[in-house]
Amino acid sequence: MLLAIMLTPVAVRAELSPFAPIFAFEMSAAHRIQINGESESVSILTFYESSQNWVLFLRHNNVDDLPYDNLSVTVECNGEDPVTFDTTDYSQWVDEGILSVEFPYQQSDYGVVYNSINLAGKYSMCVVNVEDYGGSSYANNSYNYTEFNVETIPFLATLEFIDCNQSGSSEINLLNQMSSTTNMMTNFWDILWLVFSIASVVLGVFMIPVIVFILIRWFLFRVAGIKIVERSVG
Repeated sequence: MLLAIMLTPVAVRAELSPFAPIFAFEMSAAHRIQINGESESVSILTFYESSQNWVLFLRHNNVDDLPYDNLSVTVECNGEDPVTFDTTDYSQWVDEGILSVEFPYQQSDYGVVYNSINLAGKYSMCVVNVEDYGGSSYANNSYNYTEFNVETIPFLATLEFIDCNQSGSSEINLLNQMSSTTNMMTNFWDILWLVFSIASVVLGVFMIPVIVFILIRWFLFRVAGIKIVERSVG
């Protein structure tokens, strides 16, 4: 069970440009953010009916040993005012090196077109910035690190399974068409080879003896003056 803190109200004041891929059924995503670097955009696009909120999941770097380091995180979600907090202000981070921040969706009817079928998903985008306080932020680390792990995860009320069988993939249809064309061409060459084989058999059985007979007749006539199968004139 995810423990979460609410940092922003459930109001949405702005419509941001889509950052999530609109042709992928993306339920969650992982991101790496540079500490003391530029702000990064993270997003979530989900199709779960029971999901009313989602979780911005913060995870310590793998080389961050206990006690987990104190970092300053600034989050701006759904067009709301940015909120800044320190990771060590929360027991979940101090004890486990993780922190779950719960947000409402920016749009609950985000339009997605999949194989010419209109679907409605739930969408949010946040801007996240992570900074340190210099050497005082870090404690007992064997290695230095510069990245911070962030995940976007839908918060489910029930376990759901999404059935996309009714929405056939255009890629699959294209592959099926290519397969049909290939099969048709294969059948065409099979038929052509069969005709050629039959013609070769007919030529071998009937035409070759006829040609041999004609050559023998011509040879006997030229050498001995004998005509084989001479036609009589009445």
